[in-house]
Amino acid sequence: MSAALARAGLPRGAVAAWLEDEYTLTGDYREDVEQASQRWRIGADLFALLPPKQARSEEQAAAAAAVLELERASRRMFLDRHVETLYRGLTDNLSKFKRVDELVRDAATAVPGLVPDDIQLTRENALQQQYKDGFEIDQGLFLSRVLAEAACGMHLCHAMLLPRGEAAEISRHFRQRDKLEFEGATLERRGRAALVTMRNPRFLNAEDETTLDGFEMAVDVATIDPETDIAILRGDIVQHAKYRGQRLFSAGINLTHLYHGKISYIWYIKRDMGVVNKLFRGVAHPKISPDELTGRTTEKPWIGVVEGFAIGGGCQLLLALDYVLAANDAYMTLPARKEGIIPGAANLRLWRFTGDRMDVFISSGVVSAAGNRRAIRIGQEPLDLFRRYMAVYAREQARCHFSPALIANLERNWNAKNRAI
Repeated sequence: MSAALARAGLPRGAVAAWLEDEYTLTGDYREDVEQASQRWRIGADLFALLPPKQARSEEQAAAAAAVLELERASRRMFLDRHVETLYRGLTDNLSKFKRVDELVRDAATAVPGLVPDDIQLTRENALQQQYKDGFEIDQGLFLSRVLAEAACGMHLCHAMLLPRGEAAEISRHFRQRDKLEFEGATLERRGRAALVTMRNPRFLNAEDETTLDGFEMAVDVATIDPETDIAILRGDIVQHAKYRGQRLFSAGINLTHLYHGKISYIWYIKRDMGVVNKLFRGVAHPKISPDELTGRTTEKPWIGVVEGFAIGGGCQLLLALDYVLAANDAYMTLPARKEGIIPGAANLRLWRFTGDRMDVFISSGVVSAAGNRRAIRIGQEPLDLFRRYMAVYAREQARCHFSPALIANLERNWNAKNRAI
C-alpha cells in the first residue's frame, strides 16, 4: 500500500505516518470522535494532494480509491460502535426530529470527517457526475447505520413523515384560495378532491432537485386539507418538442440533470422517505408514532391519473397510490437497470397486487379508508419493514449513484452527453 501511494506522488513520510497510525476504538465516544476525526483529517490532506479526478494518472486513480476505501472502512467501524450515541446526541435523545439533509449536515459538525461538510459538497456539486469523487457515499453509510438501529431508524422515518414546517400556514392559504402553485407542482381543490399536478414541462415532468420540495409541500397540504376526502395525482402539459401540448404523468428522475451532476445523493433519500412514503402512509404527527401497530397518520386515498407514460420514478409513485386510472395508450416502465441505479422502493412494492384497494373507498365509504389502508399496510409493508429496506437502499444507492457504470449507461441509453441542461 505504501509503495503504491508513493508511486502516485504522495509524500512517503506522510503516507507512512498515516498507515502506521492503526485505527482502533477505545469504546469511549468522545475519545473515539477525537481520534477518528484526526485520522480522517490526515487522510483528507493526503487525498487533496492528488490531482482532480479527470486529470489523474492510472497510479493516482488507484491511490485515490485506496485512500477513500481505507478511510471508509474506519468510518464503518466507528458507526458500528457509536451510531446510536451519535444519533441520540444529534436529536437530544430522540426528542427532536431532523430530516435527512439536516441530519447529515449536523453529523458533519458533530464528528468532523465522518460525512462530507458543506465545503466538500459545494466543490463536488459544481462537477459533472463522472468527475465527482463520491464523498456522499459516506452519507449513505451513516444513514444506513442509523436506519439499521431500530429505535433510531424508526425515529428518522417519523421525522421524514412529518409535514414540512410551512405546511400548516400554507394549508390555511389553500382553504382561502382553492389553488396554490409550488416549484414543481400545483395544488387545486376540485369539489371534495385535492388535485396535485406535477410540473416540470421542459423535462417531461421529470423529478429533480428543483421539483422535490414543492411536490412534497403540495402532497403535505393535500393530505392534511380538511375540506377534501380524496387526493388525485397527475402530470401537467409539457413543452418538449416531441410531446408539445400533451399531458404526461412523469418521465421519472431527470437523467440529464443526473448526468451533469445536478442531483445529489441525499435527493434519493429525501424523496423516498419523504414524499413517496407520505403518499403511501400519510402525514405523521409529532407526538404520535406513525407505526401502524401503535400509532396513526393523517391520510386519505390517492388516485393516480396516467396520461402518456409513467417512467421510472413516475412508475414508483404509482406503486404508492391506492388506484390508478390510465389512458388507453399510456404505459409504465421501470428502466433503472439501464440507468445503473436502484428504483427507489419499487423493489419492495412492485410484486404486490394492488387491485383490491379501490374497494376500500368505493364500497366502504371515505370514513373507513384510512383504517383500511393501515390494515393493508401492516400485512404488506409495515413501517419497520420499510425502515429495514431503506437501511440497505441508503447504502447501495450511494454506491450506484457514483458508479462508472451509471455514466456509461446514461451515455449508451440516454445520449446524455449531447443533451442540454
